[in-house]
Amino acid sequence: MKDWLRGYAKVAGKAEVAKSAIFAFNTNIDAVWKVDQLVERTDLPEEMLPLFEAMRSGESGEVRIGRKTAEFIRRSFPFGERRGGGQAGNAANAAAKLGVRAALHVANLTGTQRMVMECRVECIGDASGESSVHYVFEFSKGQELLGISIPESGRLIFTHDPANEEMKVSTAFKKFTLKHAREFECALVSGFHNLREEGCEHKLAEIAGLMRLWKKVNPRMRVHVEFGDFASEDVLRLVLRRILPYADSLGMNELELRGVASVLGAKGRDEFAVAEKVFAELPYQLGGMVVHEKAYSFAFSRKKQRLEPKMLFGHALAGFKAAKGRNAGFVELRHFLSQKHPVSQEGIAALEKFNGHRFANAVLVPALAVKPKFTVGLGDAYATGWLLLG
Repeated sequence: MKDWLRGYAKVAGKAEVAKSAIFAFNTNIDAVWKVDQLVERTDLPEEMLPLFEAMRSGESGEVRIGRKTAEFIRRSFPFGERRGGGQAGNAANAAAKLGVRAALHVANLTGTQRMVMECRVECIGDASGESSVHYVFEFSKGQELLGISIPESGRLIFTHDPANEEMKVSTAFKKFTLKHAREFECALVSGFHNLREEGCEHKLAEIAGLMRLWKKVNPRMRVHVEFGDFASEDVLRLVLRRILPYADSLGMNELELRGVASVLGAKGRDEFAVAEKVFAELPYQLGGMVVHEKAYSFAFSRKKQRLEPKMLFGHALAGFKAAKGRNAGFVELRHFLSQKHPVSQEGIAALEKFNGHRFANAVLVPALAVKPKFTVGLGDAYATGWLLLG
């Protein structure tokens, strides 16, 4: 059997990560509560009821809510922990902790938003009087609440965020990234799942144009697109067609893979075979696709590249964050991996099944098995590792 722990220790010890990266577009503040605080509430709005289904299934997700429900949460649960949030925001914080120069797009740039970001993150956006806040309720495996036995740790995010739903792109960010594009080695682009259908074609054309210009100014810049839980299949179709031709790689979790497969008509019960069909349907310019889950990740590539180190580094960052509740610097990460946390047995079992397919240019890596104290932003931590280790 392969010595995966040695591989994890090696990648953390010798990782040569990018020194600079751009992160766009969804940045917000996460207000986080434990579901224990819901036990005595009997007046939850209907829009919050999906939380109970998430608790029953143990699956994480994201639900869009209206202004009244957002006001109810703020009024009823006023003392949630505040953290940097959004895929771009989470990834920028993770990268900055590793010493990377991180240029971050912020649609609503407030003092509070700056306070929840790492000091090395350069927040670029338009000042506003109101922060973008998402409402996160975390649940833990083994909890018994309201007659529900929770099978897996996870979280449900409630969002009412007009700025990110419109993907309002800051003029200051456009000017900065075009002026300094040659200084950045890579970029993570995300937040498309937040887009509303109305006006999305125009917005996607604007963002695709910016990505094209980055590549024109700096052809060596690697651009990774990270998906989220799309509420609209029509928006997803447009993103696949308009955005991916300007990306080098695409990342998503297993739930998001199902959504993409549905849109592309990739059917089947075998997750790996379905993913291969999905990758075959994506624009040829897209060099690679990675699917990351709690127990493992797997990736396909159209060119010869070392996928395994990128995936190990991603799992190492996500494992540290899950176990410790914060992002890792290199010293902390090496110490964490020296403790020889076991590799997920579910991941090992998945590897045997994956290898049976004999895919070309494809890799599966088992994750570290840690008891999660923290469930928000783990996929973003993984995406950071994938992005930075070119």
